[in-house]
Amino acid sequence: MWSWILLFPLGLVAGVLTTLAGLGGGMLTIIALSLAFGPHVALAITAPALLLGNAHRFWLHRRHVDVPLTRALVYGAVPGAIAGGLVAVRIPVWLIDGMLAAVTLLAVLRSLGVAKWTPPRRAYPPYGALVGWVNATSGGAGILLSPALLAAGLSGEIYIGTTSAIATFMHAGRLLAYGVQGMVTRETLARSGVILAALILGNLLGDKLRPRFNAEGRRKLELSTLVVCVVLAIAGLRG
Repeated sequence: MWSWILLFPLGLVAGVLTTLAGLGGGMLTIIALSLAFGPHVALAITAPALLLGNAHRFWLHRRHVDVPLTRALVYGAVPGAIAGGLVAVRIPVWLIDGMLAAVTLLAVLRSLGVAKWTPPRRAYPPYGALVGWVNATSGGAGILLSPALLAAGLSGEIYIGTTSAIATFMHAGRLLAYGVQGMVTRETLARSGVILAALILGNLLGDKLRPRFNAEGRRKLELSTLVVCVVLAIAGLRG
């Protein structure tokens, strides 16, 4: 019962965080749910909610999207997400947990300035394929997508809008693959519905709160979120 109670506040926090910082909410949701239901179920629960949650955020920021950049990444991200989704059901639990820990740790190192690598612009389609595959197999795509968009000079509203647009296509790809693999059930859809309602509310709340945070404040929020993700990922590995 407690796991159902967890869904709404978790989705609410995820919506607010992603709208404020551009990433972190989806990753935090998947890691937290993996502790409650296991990583395979967590991936299936979050796919419909994050698809529609990002679509809603995309709609809110539809006038602030870098269309050429979105297209370049989506060309690779959608096939990558479908391919990752088709193998996700066969990936061992310990490997998914390990990938979650690795991608969240990489995110913290990037935020601290230790890891600074970003892909060149011409590499965006194949890089998008990697992002999509990681998204479908561990849910950690945000920390790979974010540096590519920041390196392209995106910030503020256009960063949020472009991130949401790309994420919408990626989650659609992985949801399609999960459905083919039989990972999506009535129970996972019911849980996803609870998270979706909270995500939409969180998106609206985050949109109202954005003007109150400067760039430095959002950076600190992003880093603290990622630290929590690392702790949860490590807890999952130990569990």
